[in-house]
Amino acid sequence: MVATQTFRAPEYAYDPLRRRIQFIDSVNTVTKRYYLDGNQVVDERDAGANRQRYYVWGNYIDELLMFNDDADDDSDYVVCHDQLYSAQALLAKTDGSIAERYDYDAYGKPMIYTATGAGGWWDGNETSAAASAKDLPYLFTGREFDPLDGAALKLQYSRARYYSFNLRRWLQRDSIGYVDGMSLYEYVKSRPTQSLDPSGLLKSYCGCTNAEKKILKADALRAKQSIEILLGDIERAIAADIGEYPAFTGMKLSRAKSILECATGKLDSLGSKCEQTGGQCGAATNAWVNWIFATRIHICPKYFSPSRSPSNRSRTLIHEATHACGTFDGKRSPDFGTIIGWHDNAYTYGWWVDNHFCIPGYDCPE
Repeated sequence: MVATQTFRAPEYAYDPLRRRIQFIDSVNTVTKRYYLDGNQVVDERDAGANRQRYYVWGNYIDELLMFNDDADDDSDYVVCHDQLYSAQALLAKTDGSIAERYDYDAYGKPMIYTATGAGGWWDGNETSAAASAKDLPYLFTGREFDPLDGAALKLQYSRARYYSFNLRRWLQRDSIGYVDGMSLYEYVKSRPTQSLDPSGLLKSYCGCTNAEKKILKADALRAKQSIEILLGDIERAIAADIGEYPAFTGMKLSRAKSILECATGKLDSLGSKCEQTGGQCGAATNAWVNWIFATRIHICPKYFSPSRSPSNRSRTLIHEATHACGTFDGKRSPDFGTIIGWHDNAYTYGWWVDNHFCIPGYDCPE
């Protein structure tokens, strides 16, 4: 007689935007249904639509700040994480005590500790577990940990792909090709201690130097001051009699105002969060914004080149911040000769900063 072993595969469901909206663990008979705000899970429910837990996120797409375990004790927990946004400890919001702590090997395989040893936390004799006793799913780099087949198989869901901690590789090919190198399965070019890949598509380096953070903070402040001046000019133009201006100028100025107000918000976190990325950083690229996950500006090494002036760097931030708020690249001067309108042209805002505010098609130089 030959012994057989039955493996019950997990089941997944996705929406038309390829976001995971349901996970069924057949072994543990657990169903999770996800309710998302953009690309972040904010609410999790069971098969009967009963809330199990909800999440509060920070500025970065995988920066989990707090979650509520509604299914067990309806307690709020604060998540402490490191520079890779990997969870390090879970604190009870009521008294700040440690509820759980987490360690990882170099490639992210989690080690979960649910209770202290005789000598307290970090004494080497803590109680370990295959999964979080508090049901915290977001561990390594802030992405979702899937312990499958009774936790015998440990995977990580990173939106576009699944990552295997045992193989130290992606389980699917990179759908956008050879952007990160010649291997379509290699995880962050084998630099897991200093890199992130929140989308499953592009590696990004984490950890600018303190000197670079100071430069970026000053540049962001300078950029915001320039935006404040532009907003004042735009508000005065909107309030003025615009009957002499070209058609729809008032509407376009209102759009430009909303873009600049949005850009100010995108610049707010740059002073404390600096990320250098290799994803789309070419020889001539200073910074870029991911069109799918437009949550932050990615800074390229060339941004900090000594040959670039502070005003030049600030203009780059304004350009990319407006991209994150819905603008596109057009001609490098604000005129009507582009496919897109000047109000949706990122170069318009940089031109205004370098030169002066004017109404394209009316009093701007050709």
